[in-house]
Amino acid sequence: MLNVLIQNRQDTRQNPGGDTIQMDHTARFLRRIGCKVDVSFDLTPDLGAYDVVHLFNLMRPFETLMQAENARRQGKPYVLNTIYWDLRAAIPRRAHGFPHSLLRMLPASAWTWLDRARLGIVQAPGKDTCRSLNLRDIREIQTHILKGARLMIANSHAEKQHLAECFKDIRLDRIRVVMNGVTPVLLPNDRPVSRGDGNFLCAGAIGLRKNQLNAVRAFRQLPQETLVLLGQTAPGHQRYRRAVEQAAGPNVEFCDRIPHEEVREFMKQAKVYIQPSYIETPGLAAMEAAAAGIPIVVSDVRPVREYFGSIACYCDPASPDSIAEASRQALERDAGDGAEFARRFDWDSVLEPLESIYAELGAERLAVGA
Repeated sequence: MLNVLIQNRQDTRQNPGGDTIQMDHTARFLRRIGCKVDVSFDLTPDLGAYDVVHLFNLMRPFETLMQAENARRQGKPYVLNTIYWDLRAAIPRRAHGFPHSLLRMLPASAWTWLDRARLGIVQAPGKDTCRSLNLRDIREIQTHILKGARLMIANSHAEKQHLAECFKDIRLDRIRVVMNGVTPVLLPNDRPVSRGDGNFLCAGAIGLRKNQLNAVRAFRQLPQETLVLLGQTAPGHQRYRRAVEQAAGPNVEFCDRIPHEEVREFMKQAKVYIQPSYIETPGLAAMEAAAAGIPIVVSDVRPVREYFGSIACYCDPASPDSIAEASRQALERDAGDGAEFARRFDWDSVLEPLESIYAELGAERLAVGA
């Protein structure tokens, strides 16, 4: 039995996302296979009681860096769920506000970290300056974290290949693929609404990556349909939110973020779920819609296609015309029950590779002890 400390960004509970859901299911699975698991969002906790540290999130690397360095200093191996895609490669330069909107995806606290990193200084709050790292930009920070990881876990084979393309010095044999799972949000007696009723649903924080601006532009071509945007404004994306509101026609409704357990009521009213993001890995809300038998419109990007295959209608996220056409195609799709998709991506099933990963880590621990 291994003692595991799972760590994630400090605002995980205040601003939950897909990484939060993945983290929680990972913790439950590891407990089920016999590991003792604690969860911490601290940067530099005492690791004396733990055998392995399990980190999440390479997209926001500043806190992850300090947690990784803390593990290294205390002689503990760490595993990293990368949840990564290079946004510079995914988002076209003609997108609204690029590159400034892209930079706003960093949390406000990141700018202090980034300034220190550019000076060759990375400092943990309340700790001595760690000058020896000499990291000068975000990519170097991410590389440093990856190279120090005992194992890396990607959410898809596409993400594994993308990591290898972006970070030439990391070893492919240390990247394992563990897919995301889904918990169906509709109950067996819930039924999709009829084609004459209901609306198109798009859930997610309103921001550049999620691409709601092109979605509302597309729905100007679908004046008889209603698009519901469910989600609050992403941090630093107030100007983007205003652009979305200005471009939206009268058939677009806005609803701020609600507790995840209440999403069911919105799903019950959705005749199509739309996710035109520039990149997703693959988007848990779209998986929930697919598991509910709701036709889905998703962007034609590698990780997304790996999950949804032939059941989705695909669009070019940079083209409102393409989003509108895929939406029309989705209206012609028969609603399924989603049961096959839900079985395929049941959390316990998709997380099974973690058992062999942790068996490997346990064997290494015994070998070191011997």
